[in-house]
Amino acid sequence: MTNKEFVIWPAYFDVQNSRSKGRKLNKEFCTRNVKLKEIVSAVKKLGYSYEQVNSKAYPKEPWENNGYVKVKIENSENSTIGKYELLLQIGKQLCA
Repeated sequence: MTNKEFVIWPAYFDVQNSRSKGRKLNKEFCTRNVKLKEIVSAVKKLGYSYEQVNSKAYPKEPWENNGYVKVKIENSENSTIGKYELLLQIGKQLCA
């Protein structure tokens, strides 16, 4: 099994977005105006390695360069985790 990488956009956690506009979680795990640094902070607290990519636009919002975080999950740690589970963990950190 290989290492996994997941791209995480701030739009995934914006409570003002509809599902069709990019929100991935229930509103209870989302917040307003999510910033990239908040996602990075949550990923750090969860102990995952990551790469921050600035000045990239979410495909559904090409006019806003919000950037994204690429989370890397190693074989040994949480090898069964999927993207939704990772988003849920990050969402809980953002709303805590």
